[in-house]
Amino acid sequence: VNATRYDEQLKDLKDDIEIFKKLIIKYNANIKGIYADNLYAVQLALELNKNIFAGYGLNIFNNISVNYFGFCNEIMLSSELGKSELESLPDRVSLYFRTDICR
Repeated sequence: VNATRYDEQLKDLKDDIEIFKKLIIKYNANIKGIYADNLYAVQLALELNKNIFAGYGLNIFNNISVNYFGFCNEIMLSSELGKSELESLPDRVSLYFRTDICR
């Protein structure tokens, strides 16, 4: 792994986070929450005291991951869950299920 390339990507990511942070602060009253597909977005929402919708990219697929992200207001579940797995999930947060239907 090229360390210089990694450092450049990390700097770009930090720059992007700062841009998002400034936009959220600027339009604070109109932004009710953040759809978080990664841990950076979760951290940003926590820092800015926004509702968090734990997105599909976090791959929430069992009780352990639901409990880990239990502080989030909404949780998108992995589409790989079966009926028994869905039935065993806790009721304490709003859970959403995404499915892709193809013909």
